[in-house]
Amino acid sequence: MTSDVFTAPQNPGSTPSAADLGAASLAKEITNLYTKHDIELKMYEEFMATDHLGVKLICAAVGDMYTSPLKDEYTGYAAVTTKQLLKHLTDEYCDIDETALVQNQARMSASYDPNLPIESWWEQIADCVAFTDAGSSAFTDK
Repeated sequence: MTSDVFTAPQNPGSTPSAADLGAASLAKEITNLYTKHDIELKMYEEFMATDHLGVKLICAAVGDMYTSPLKDEYTGYAAVTTKQLLKHLTDEYCDIDETALVQNQARMSASYDPNLPIESWWEQIADCVAFTDAGSSAFTDK
């Protein structure tokens, strides 16, 4: 797991800003500004398309009953991001009770089969740790 924070690309607008263009004095600088802007715009458009697809896939997978509190009467899920949708589902439906924590502890403590690759054991531990992290009942390093 990484502690890096993802920052979504921002819409750079349809053209480079007038301030940036005004500060550029050479044709090469202006060309570089347009090239940079084109790259930023493509990244933004790709991010938005991916995000909209994520919303569509999640809504199709879990059903409207679970996502409808975020749905607008007229625009549907057009203004909802994948992040907002996942946060809503996690907050509303991912309660981890004591029984689930005990079962997870048993999985965490299960014997390792030496006939399997070591990665299977690491995956087992990582899954158990992620489960408790999601439920705000994290295992300590100890």
